[in-house]
Amino acid sequence: MFFVTLVLASAAAEQAPDCRTASCALQQDLQEGYTQLLQADKRAVYTQKAKATVSSRMTARHKVRGDILASLNSLLLGEAAPGGPKDPGDVYSPYETEFTQSWQWVVENKNVSTEDPGWDKAYSTFQMYLKTNNWHGMQYALLAEWGEYEKFAQKSCYILEAGNGLDKRGIMADAYYCGAQHLGIDWSTLTNAGYELADLCSAKVGTSMDPEIGVCGRVGKRQLLLNFVETVELWAEDGVYINIPSLDCIMDLVDADIYYCQTCADHCEHKPEHELPRP
Repeated sequence: MFFVTLVLASAAAEQAPDCRTASCALQQDLQEGYTQLLQADKRAVYTQKAKATVSSRMTARHKVRGDILASLNSLLLGEAAPGGPKDPGDVYSPYETEFTQSWQWVVENKNVSTEDPGWDKAYSTFQMYLKTNNWHGMQYALLAEWGEYEKFAQKSCYILEAGNGLDKRGIMADAYYCGAQHLGIDWSTLTNAGYELADLCSAKVGTSMDPEIGVCGRVGKRQLLLNFVETVELWAEDGVYINIPSLDCIMDLVDADIYYCQTCADHCEHKPEHELPRP
């Protein structure tokens, strides 16, 4: 069963209370200094220029990725989801039933050939669900669709002051997603598992769906769905697995993400945080 636990850090002195609402999760973060990404999808993401250290930073972009997965976990796992089921009033998600059915189809048809029309249908359903199950995710999807990459980066690069994620290697979470090769990341776990590094740091905006060189296009819809079903649960095991193309490709965010990766500090290389040259 799909299960993701992205607990990036904990500085709590006492056991955390059971939080099942967005407001409770935010208050818990503020009081205890940690972020558990699989709770709440309406936490504040607009804290700008926070004076966080390189070893404990997470952007608004990465947090929303976790929040989307929180909703997915809640849908698929119900009471067994981390933090319990999501409050029904948090966001209206119109494609939950269709997504659940498509998820089951993918799980049961992993060996079906790429030519099967079921893959296109499942991909479209995954896309509709993922683009509409989170308010900030919808904003990102629209900005990417409109080609508003600067606005996308402005929203994405904000550093969350409360509950910043602490990576044991002292690396920002989305440096893994971006495929940074100059920040000391050991990619051997990824490559030894048979995956190719997705290098958003060197990619060109507008090429993500190119069938020959695109981060998403050369993978194809069938494999993107399989990656989503099979590898997202590995994100908690090692940050390098976030680099495997899946969620962001399905949401059509990767061209905007290429701009984001090459713009934000410490995603591809060390840069002054708020004086960044635009790619």
